[in-house]
Amino acid sequence: MAVIFNRNEPFRHPDRIEGVIFDNDGTLYNEPDNAPDYHTRAAVMAVKAQLSYRGTHEIEYLMHQSKAQYGGALDIFEHEYKLDMVRLRRDHYHNLVELTRESDFFDRAEPPEMAIVTLKSAGLGVYIATHGNEEWTEYSLERNRLTHLFSAAHDDVIHKDDVPGHTGKNQSPAMYAALLDKIGVAQTRETSRRGRGFAMVEDSVSNLKHAKALGMMTILIDAKGTVNPEKLPAYVDIVVRDRNDVAAAVLMSNNPFLNPDALYETAHAQWPADEETPDSQGLNLRSDLG
Repeated sequence: MAVIFNRNEPFRHPDRIEGVIFDNDGTLYNEPDNAPDYHTRAAVMAVKAQLSYRGTHEIEYLMHQSKAQYGGALDIFEHEYKLDMVRLRRDHYHNLVELTRESDFFDRAEPPEMAIVTLKSAGLGVYIATHGNEEWTEYSLERNRLTHLFSAAHDDVIHKDDVPGHTGKNQSPAMYAALLDKIGVAQTRETSRRGRGFAMVEDSVSNLKHAKALGMMTILIDAKGTVNPEKLPAYVDIVVRDRNDVAAAVLMSNNPFLNPDALYETAHAQWPADEETPDSQGLNLRSDLG
């Protein structure tokens, strides 16, 4: 059963955590309540560019049907209408960038910069697994002032576009496995052990199921404090109310006697906001409708 993160009774994962994987939208920042409206408008525009004779309401209906049938809002247009999925995703996220550029979309983002800096200061790898494409990921990291904490070459990021068939995190372990491949994690005889040295941080319960299938520690972000951990599926380990508590949850799993506050202070002194991290090697670091 999932537990609310408690510093006095830290959750203990069976293996030492060496890397933490963050979702992007809704996890690395608070999405506004009307975020689905932005995604829908951007997606409808992308579909109409290839299917101009369909009306907005009909496209929205098909997107809803697609989620239920295929797990992604655009999949139906590829499978049943033979549209170009690569172009659909590219146009969707480009439209989303333009729609949010002059809006208040990121005004209450509250990104967990301190958590990421603390994890990196403690020697852990930090990664992103996102349904968004590269353009949207770069743009949202920049808007949330997290660019300096991720690789400019996106060596530490996996996008849905990088996975054969654009398979999402809610559909199979393929995206997580692709990230582990990308960062050089060796295959294991038992698939359920390959990710045991990693924690996956998500705001979507369904996206944690396949992370747990690889043995990962699973952390659910519940910024609104509305989730009842007793009603969560067994594949969710911890519920965290404050994004910056992710670092404490992970590091105290490795060492329950750790003082996370001291780590935060040390990390803040080492890596002031928006400066290059020590492992940048001279790079300008930066690192879901779908």
